[in-house]
Amino acid sequence: MKEIAANNVPWFIKFYAPWCPHCKNLAPTWTEMASQLRGQVNVGEVNCDALPTVCETYEIRGFPTLKMFGQDGGEPVQYTSDRSLVSLMKFANTHAG
Repeated sequence: MKEIAANNVPWFIKFYAPWCPHCKNLAPTWTEMASQLRGQVNVGEVNCDALPTVCETYEIRGFPTLKMFGQDGGEPVQYTSDRSLVSLMKFANTHAG
């Protein structure tokens, strides 16, 4: 994650827990978004049960939390809008620079 945050390459990351119902509901939309954005925006996910220190570092307090990394080496931008495919893709494209 440190490399992702520091390398100025845009990454849209989903922080999740496998037991979280909201995460499970988002999964098909997230996969579709990743497929449609392939080659434009990197899309990834972090399992906070498996990597709790990563999630603590980025102050993840609830699931899923979606953040865009890599724009100009600055702080990640948290996604706070609805979880529709259109809204997610618009955010990713807008913040990918």
